[in-house]
Amino acid sequence: MKPGYTIIELILVLLLGSLLLSVLFTSFFQINRTSVVAEDIMDLNTRISILNNQLEKDFTGIFVPLQAIEELKKEPEKKVDQEKKKAGLQKKEVATKEKPKPLKDVFVSTNQAGNLAELTFITTNPIRVYEHAENAIINPRIVRVVYRLEADPEKKGSFNLTRQEGGELEFSAYKPTAPKKIKKYKLIDNIKEFKIIFKVPKKSDEKAKQETVTFETLSEWKPTIDKPDQKKPKIPNFIQCTVTFWDNQFEESRTFEFMYQVPCFQASLELKPTETVKPPEPSKEQAEKKQKAQGQKLPTLAEIKQSVKEIINLLGQKT
Repeated sequence: MKPGYTIIELILVLLLGSLLLSVLFTSFFQINRTSVVAEDIMDLNTRISILNNQLEKDFTGIFVPLQAIEELKKEPEKKVDQEKKKAGLQKKEVATKEKPKPLKDVFVSTNQAGNLAELTFITTNPIRVYEHAENAIINPRIVRVVYRLEADPEKKGSFNLTRQEGGELEFSAYKPTAPKKIKKYKLIDNIKEFKIIFKVPKKSDEKAKQETVTFETLSEWKPTIDKPDQKKPKIPNFIQCTVTFWDNQFEESRTFEFMYQVPCFQASLELKPTETVKPPEPSKEQAEKKQKAQGQKLPTLAEIKQSVKEIINLLGQKT
């Protein structure tokens, strides 16, 4: 009888082999899936960190320039013609300087289809420091920043957040139709939704016993919506951002929410004159000491010399 394998033995071997192969394929699939998920998480964390860091720096530096609060008043300069002065004519020519153009659109935000379309403001970020000089002074750099949410032409249903920055404070210089193009760059991509709301405090009813502050929420910020009877501030107090990111496979999305406070928020933009601070009234003891000090006269030079001579004579007698 020749040695060999039975059918049962072959079936068992094939069964064990198939089990091993299924275990290997399952492990390989899990490892591959885990690497994809880890890569998505790392990429998402990187994008969130970049976005949060840039928005925090920009929003915390928002302020209202002086030329946007009120026009600078220029007093006329008086000039007298020398020849007319010599001739005895006292006629004076008054030359006035051109008034500076007031700065508009300090803070503007518009929406489109429920998402952010355009956001612009003036900020002191970044701060440029000249470290090469010995006596370097930190000078803040005032810039205008423009954010735009643009549809990604290569990825359907995805948006890119672009950013522009420049020293030109007029908003018209950053529009696509401007003659001189200001460079813009893509800050974040793979955005599904990006929404911003603004909060400003409003006073409660005057009849209330204790004054409480409630917040009014605005989805857009346009200077043209100011009401005549209620003046809206030029910048908000709080800015809340809600952003939804796609993963790299465009299968799942995650939503994040950030809240930023504008430190330079001003509820009223009216410039008030500075009040003079009166020094505290002195006490009776301080007033008496002051009167005694004022009543005492300083000794003259002759009296000082006479005192020195008397001291010398006394010392000579003792010796």
